Amino acid sequence: MPEAERRIIRYVLGELTSPELDEVEDRLLADQAFFEQVEAVEAEVCDDYVAGRLGAAERLAFTARLADSERLQRRVAFARGLAASAPQAARMAPWWWAAAAALIVATAGTVWFARDRTRPSGTIASGSVPGATIPPPVIATPAPGSGPPRVTPAPPAVLATITLFGPVVRDAREVPVLSIPAGEGPVRVEVALQEGDVFPAYRAEITSHAGASVFAADRLAPSTSASDSRRTVAIELAADRLPNGTYQVTVYGVRGADAVRLVTYGFRVNR
Repeated sequence: MPEAERRIIRYVLGELTSPELDEVEDRLLADQAFFEQVEAVEAEVCDDYVAGRLGAAERLAFTARLADSERLQRRVAFARGLAASAPQAARMAPWWWAAAAALIVATAGTVWFARDRTRPSGTIASGSVPGATIPPPVIATPAPGSGPPRVTPAPPAVLATITLFGPVVRDAREVPVLSIPAGEGPVRVEVALQEGDVFPAYRAEITSHAGASVFAADRLAPSTSASDSRRTVAIELAADRLPNGTYQVTVYGVRGADAVRLVTYGFRVNR
């Protein structure tokens, strides 16, 4: 086995030293082909782990890494489901399994930015919503003799919105920033859909730098901007779910039981 491939396997198993780990992660950010190679090897390791093909030392190392990674746990769960649903003789080849897994699993636990699909260039808008205020409560008019009026509290105003579109940024210094002002309320993360990305529903997930799931929303419907007809998928979550740090949001197109990963963007939160 070539040393380069063996090093990728050691990376997936969590066996690299700190200097080696830094070198691999830096290359993952800069080299698209290398990123895809690592993603494919990770899929094969998950498949071998489920099938019992890993050696004792490799299995022990991967089990330890698996305990700390929700993303890898999801990939292994998918591998188990695939193994259970297909006869042994009809099992997919490892390279095809990798492609399938990449479509439905968030793959960037230690990588900031996923595969960049060709998209029209654009700009990234982020920050507080200008003039955002909390609307007054709606007061219902009671019927005669029905007692005091009931007050329906208004939903809290969105504190900040970030809209992500155009080419995926790989340079950490150019990552778009979501600036969240002081206060309580939700923040809104919008991701533009590419023309042709038409599905009955969508799923979006925000993950942390360590690959932990921060927030996920299913059965999302797209909205269309009145100004430029851009279709976007948006999620709202409590601002306190996003402390200062770097995150990524991944959007999937959902059709029946199949989920297709469309794009992953990185962004940074400042308060």
